[in-house]
Amino acid sequence: ALTACRGALKAAAAFDGVRQRLVSAAPVLDALTRQGSACFPPIERRLERLEAYIELDENDVPAVREGADPALEAAMRDVKSAENALDEVFLPAATRQMALLNPTSSGTLVAYTGSYALAVPNGLVVPPDWEPATELGKKGKGKARLYTCAALRALLKAGAQADEDKRAALVSVLTRTALDFCDVSAAWLAVAKATAELDALISLARAARAMAAGGPICYPSVDPPARSRAAPLFEARSLRHPTLASCSSALDADGASDTVSSDVRLGGADRRLLILSGPNMGGKSTLMRAIASSTILAQMGAAVPAESLRLTAATRMFVRMGAQDSIIEGQSTFMTEMRETATSVCEARPSDVVILDEVGRGTSTRDGAALAASVAAALGKKGCLAVVSTHYGEVSAPDGLLARGVAEHATYAHMGYRAHGAPGADTPQSIEFTYRLTPGPASNSMGVAVGGLAGLPASVLANAQRIA
Repeated sequence: ALTACRGALKAAAAFDGVRQRLVSAAPVLDALTRQGSACFPPIERRLERLEAYIELDENDVPAVREGADPALEAAMRDVKSAENALDEVFLPAATRQMALLNPTSSGTLVAYTGSYALAVPNGLVVPPDWEPATELGKKGKGKARLYTCAALRALLKAGAQADEDKRAALVSVLTRTALDFCDVSAAWLAVAKATAELDALISLARAARAMAAGGPICYPSVDPPARSRAAPLFEARSLRHPTLASCSSALDADGASDTVSSDVRLGGADRRLLILSGPNMGGKSTLMRAIASSTILAQMGAAVPAESLRLTAATRMFVRMGAQDSIIEGQSTFMTEMRETATSVCEARPSDVVILDEVGRGTSTRDGAALAASVAAALGKKGCLAVVSTHYGEVSAPDGLLARGVAEHATYAHMGYRAHGAPGADTPQSIEFTYRLTPGPASNSMGVAVGGLAGLPASVLANAQRIA
C-alpha cells in the first residue's frame, strides 16, 4: 500500500509542469493530481512517517527499517548476542573440554543437534556436569549420544527470551504502523480512488490517440435518457469499430486506417428498429459491436472513432452475439441463445438498446425465420433502439413472407458486397465485400460464395449451387 501511494504521488507530480494549463482547461484532471484538493488529500508527510518504519527488502517484502525503533534494535542485539554465546563461546569451550578428556580422539568431538542438544560420538568421555538429554525427549541412537548441561540450558533460555522480546517489539512496531495508517484511511482511499480515475482517463486518452492515428474521432453529444414519449436516437457519421480503429495492424502503408466506416441512423424521426442482412463475413457483427461499444464509450465521456456521433443515453443494453452452449446447465447452443433473446424481449424498455445477432439459427429454417420475425416485431412495438441481423429472406426484406408486423417498425439495410460473374447451374459467383452499411435488404446471403472463400472443394460448391 505504501509503495502504491508513493507511486500515486509520483504520477501526480508528473502533471506539475502543466499545472497552470490544467487549472483552466482540465479542472477535473487538476483536482485528481494536485495534493490538497478535494480528490487528492495531502499524504506526503504521513507517508514519510510510515516509510521511516517500513521498507522493502531485496525480495520486495515489507520489513521494519533498520534503526527505526530502539526497543526492536535492542531486542535484535540480544538475539544476536545469544546466538553468538551458543556458537562462538559455549561450543568452542565444549570442544576444548572434550579434547582434554579424549586426547587420542580426532574428528568432531561434539556438535549441536537441531534442538541444541550436544551430540557426542559413542565411546567418548564427557565432562562430569553433562547429563543425558532425556528431558529433551531424545536419546542417543546409532553412533552418537545426546547430552545437555546447566550452562547450555541457561543460554538456550536467554536465547528464547531474546526471541520473545524481539517478537514483542516487532509486533509493537507493526501495530503502531498499522494504526498510523488506519488513522487516515479516508485519505488513502481518496488517493486510491483518484489514482484509479486518473488511470482510467489516461487509458481513454491513449485509446483516443490510437484511434485518431487511423481516422477521425469525436467526443459524442449525449442527450438525456428517452422518456415515455421521447424518441431515442443513435446517429453516427463514418463510424468505425473502436477496437479495429485502434489497431496498428489495421493501418495501411501510409498510416491510414483500412477499417471501413459507415453512417448509421436509428430513432429520432426515423424508425428505431434496424433489420440488418448481408453475406457471412460481410461485417454485420462488426457493425453491431461498433454500435454497442460506441454507445458505452460515449456515455463514459470517451472519444469514439467517427466524424460525429449524437445519441440518447441508454439506461441498459442487451446484447446477444456469438454462439456457445452451456454444458454445465445442460443447455444447447440454441437454448442458450433463446434464453438470452428472451431476456432482451421481456425486459427491454424504450430507453434501452438491444443488439441481437442472427436470431433463430440452430433450428429448422421455418421455425428459425418465424422466431426471428416475432422477436423483431416485439422489439419494434417496445420502441427501443434495436438492431437485429438475419439471413432469413422472409424477414430481411419489407415484402418478405414473414415481414408482417415487422415492416411497420423497421428500416432495412445490409452490409455491402459485389458479386462477380453470372451464376450458372453449377458455377457459383465470387464475392467481394465492401463492409459498408448500405440501404435496403441484401438480395442474397451468398453462402455458396463464402463457402468457396473458406476453401470448400469445387465439386462441393458446384453441387451446392445446383441445389440452390
